[in-house]
Amino acid sequence: MSNEFDFSSLELIEVPVKIKDKSYVLREASEDASAKYRNKQIESTIMVDGKPSGIRGLADAGALLVASCLWVRDEKGAETGQVPLSFVKALPYRISKKLFEKAKEISELKDTFSREELLKQKEDIDRQLRELTIKEETGKDVLGNGSSDMVVG
Repeated sequence: MSNEFDFSSLELIEVPVKIKDKSYVLREASEDASAKYRNKQIESTIMVDGKPSGIRGLADAGALLVASCLWVRDEKGAETGQVPLSFVKALPYRISKKLFEKAKEISELKDTFSREELLKQKEDIDRQLRELTIKEETGKDVLGNGSSDMVVG
């Protein structure tokens, strides 16, 4: 079994889309589009005393992702640019929802996790909390250093 990642093709996953009489292509999210989508999700979280207490504007994250992934095609099939966010927001929800779900799927952006993935995240968080507790109680990190405030996951 090889441990090598083979990215010999950088071809993006694309799904043809027709809206009314116009052609579009829904393309998998770039790293930039993915980061903007995730950042919008995080920015939407209202924090109180360091804990999530609500959300505001989270629905805009979906429209942002779709606008980042939906490209206009002319009658010859040539791309003429991305659609503006205002275009996505003007679409009927039944359409934007399907585009959003497909963009997440082809971009491998998950909002739900398996039991195993959640347990792994919990294990990582528990380890970080133990390390912070040691630092708070002793003034030193787990390696015995007293100068670092950072916990590396």
